[in-house]
Amino acid sequence: MSTTLDFADPALYENPVPVFNAMREENPVHWSDAAGSWIISRHADVVSVLNNLEEAHASLYKITDYAQQCPFGKGTAIARGIEGALVTTDLPDHPRLRRHTAPLLTPRAVERDYADIVEKTVIRLLDDLEADTEFDVLDSISVPLPLAVVTKLIGYEPEDALQLNHWAIDLTRSLEPHLESIDLELSDAAAQNLEDHLRDALRTFGPTAEPGTVLYKLHRGLEEGTLLSEQEAVIRLEELVSAGTETTTTIIPAAFEAMTQFPHVWDELKADPELIPGAAEEFLRFASPSPFTARVAISDIVLGDQVIKAGESIQLAILAANRDPRVFTDPDVLDIHRSPNPHITFGGGIHACLGQHLARLEMRTLLKHAVSRWDSFEVATDRVVRRDRIGVWGYSAFPMTVRDRVG
Repeated sequence: MSTTLDFADPALYENPVPVFNAMREENPVHWSDAAGSWIISRHADVVSVLNNLEEAHASLYKITDYAQQCPFGKGTAIARGIEGALVTTDLPDHPRLRRHTAPLLTPRAVERDYADIVEKTVIRLLDDLEADTEFDVLDSISVPLPLAVVTKLIGYEPEDALQLNHWAIDLTRSLEPHLESIDLELSDAAAQNLEDHLRDALRTFGPTAEPGTVLYKLHRGLEEGTLLSEQEAVIRLEELVSAGTETTTTIIPAAFEAMTQFPHVWDELKADPELIPGAAEEFLRFASPSPFTARVAISDIVLGDQVIKAGESIQLAILAANRDPRVFTDPDVLDIHRSPNPHITFGGGIHACLGQHLARLEMRTLLKHAVSRWDSFEVATDRVVRRDRIGVWGYSAFPMTVRDRVG
């Protein structure tokens, strides 16, 4: 079993867990020439780096000789998006930018403002499915659900919302830790298209946006001068479209795939829907839609017998940390009774994912209605297709059939 990541190995993308597990146990802190960074994979080490702002920053632009290590190039749409994103912006700018969207995404605000639309969207999508007829989970549920919610959050519904999702998927190719696997032309074109579209939306709908929407908050921020530029506002919209759809799009099929391995979980959820909140957390731990998050050492970091020098790039292996047996008993078992469940799927510290409460709400609501309607489900596992990437992994096809309950 390899203790490093071979990005040319198709098995890594089909099932990364065995490789990540071996890497964590045998080589938990190591330099990867392929990734051009250190890879850290034990839970305690990952959490330490996530939370220690004195040692590590999220800004990739603090990497020594960044222009040589990163292929995006100054002035490209990808570089603009990465440089200005919340996930790569540090103090003192981070709180100033975050405050324009964070109040809309607290647990209380999400429940108050989005529970109804999530519920109605789930019901509509499930109503459209026919029992005993195969459908693709991506097309039927896991893409349209978060997209409907995110466009409501932003404050407008584009004529072709799916196009936003396609651009977001292509854009996230730029997050691959293995730089040679990034399709630069495709990613930059998607970033440019998304940027242009959302800038137009800000200018067109911002002045008349409804209070409580992101467009309203951003337009007010521009008018009041609390944002430095229109570009910063556009990037806020970009990251909502990208991050606001990708987690749910991935975790829904991943949950059903996990339950094909542990079929008793579906029976437990049908028998006791009160278990759903804990199940949602366990699916997030077990599948970890974003296997990596990046940091940069701003001072020397000592982990075990390894020294990460200031200016060097770090990849935190979330997927490996979420399977660390030092923290999770039987980590490769899907245990919906797991408590506590200190997974770090949504990152940590000031860069914890803004949309995490929305993703949780979507997952809980879907499970609630699915277990009340369906007696069972079958996944055509021989025709499930995973994306050929590891930065934001997921599926490009997930065929499934359900059986309705009788009576």
